Amino acid sequence: MFKMKKKIIYIALLVFGVHVLHAQSYDNLIAATSEGNDIAEVIPSISELQALAIENSPLLKLYDADIVIREMKVQLLRREWMNGLGVEAGVKYGLFDNLVISQDLGYDQSQAQTTEQTRYNLGITWKLPLLSLAGGKNKSMAIAEKEKAQYQREASVKELKELIIIQYGNIIRAHRKLVIYIAAVESMRTQMIEADVNYKNGIIDMADYARLQNMQLNAEISYEEAKTELITAMRILQENIGTEINLNLGN
Repeated sequence: MFKMKKKIIYIALLVFGVHVLHAQSYDNLIAATSEGNDIAEVIPSISELQALAIENSPLLKLYDADIVIREMKVQLLRREWMNGLGVEAGVKYGLFDNLVISQDLGYDQSQAQTTEQTRYNLGITWKLPLLSLAGGKNKSMAIAEKEKAQYQREASVKELKELIIIQYGNIIRAHRKLVIYIAAVESMRTQMIEADVNYKNGIIDMADYARLQNMQLNAEISYEEAKTELITAMRILQENIGTEINLNLGN
């Protein structure tokens, strides 16, 4: 019982540590955004992300295994189809009649001569049972099924590449939106510092001060929504590439 509790505690700490690591990565990304870094310089390129997605895709691995199985089936049927192919050789010794044609005074004359000979023969045989006809059809079907699986894999690769392009664009768009809202929040904070002073000195009334506070609150809300949108887009992309994105933050 103690070992089981210890194991559960270890797993919980491991999961917590992974979440903390991810949170730190996202915090670093937000900090880099605040410093004006371009997101395209922080995350891998589209081609690198596509390569990761193809490498780690469970669906493509399933197609690969299916193609291997179907290729093995084709090879098995091909061997069964060729089992009837063989080589026969033989030797015969005895008296054989040979037809001899001779020409005399412009006329062809033929006659049979019996001679003692040793004759050798070599040939290729192909035994074709009735079931083999069905086997040939099965082989053609197996080849077609393998080609179908290959085409399905190629289509899935194309769809996956297109999906990565879309998700990459979502990250770029969310990042640009975040950059705008970071600037808006900073601007509102500066304005509120000045508004606090002006309100205390009676330069602006309560209505103007409340209006500026509401604008700051809306800017903060929009900033948090944009930050969540960027993190969500990053997480979705990581799910599709099958690994955590290594951020090039220069540290």
